[in-house]
Amino acid sequence: MKQFYRITQSFLTSLCRRAALRTITAARVMRLSPITQRPLKTRPSSHTNPRVLLRRMGLTAIATVMLAACGADPLRYATPPAATQTRQPIAYSRVGVREVSLPTYAALEEITVVQADGALSSTPDSLWADDPSREVTLSITRTLSQATGATVAAEPWPFRDVPDATVDVRIERMLAEADGRFRLTGQYYVAPEGFDLPERSRLFDLSVPFVAEGGYNAIAAARAEAITNLALLIAREGLN
Repeated sequence: MKQFYRITQSFLTSLCRRAALRTITAARVMRLSPITQRPLKTRPSSHTNPRVLLRRMGLTAIATVMLAACGADPLRYATPPAATQTRQPIAYSRVGVREVSLPTYAALEEITVVQADGALSSTPDSLWADDPSREVTLSITRTLSQATGATVAAEPWPFRDVPDATVDVRIERMLAEADGRFRLTGQYYVAPEGFDLPERSRLFDLSVPFVAEGGYNAIAAARAEAITNLALLIAREGLN
């Protein structure tokens, strides 16, 4: 569905630009002879047909509006990789990470923020650089691997032996709040492969401050830190 959305968006933008360019071409062709495509002989200004002038000006104006509506290529913001120096021993040597479940607004490419009145807003001109669900899953996987020293991989599990435990993260809220904090809430589960270790289910509610004047880059940095903190929390409380 996400891939279909991106393809459709790209197709409509391309179609919009082509229509605008054809309108501009039509406005220019009106100045040329329909047979020879050579400039028509200029008549005295007193005999200029006002309807032709109005039509030509109208086509140019419409094309300008259409190009403005199509807009320029959107800006994409990458979440900076958040390396951690924290070392956290865990009870497992091999850990699998399922694809992280995100709310609808957080799973889209558009960067969503909370307005002062509580409404969520986004713009198609500012997008995340990667698929959000994929990026969050890989970020958690990377941090768990760095912090624990265990073999950690996102599903589908790429190794011959099954993982000793599987982590399942379901995010309820992932937003840049109006108070200048990036909020990350939800629940995670740890399912061991063996029966000798307990299953875990934990709620989490994390937040990281960001400077609103820093724009989307500041939001991206706060988002990366919040995801890193979540991975460390899972290692510390869920995989021990």
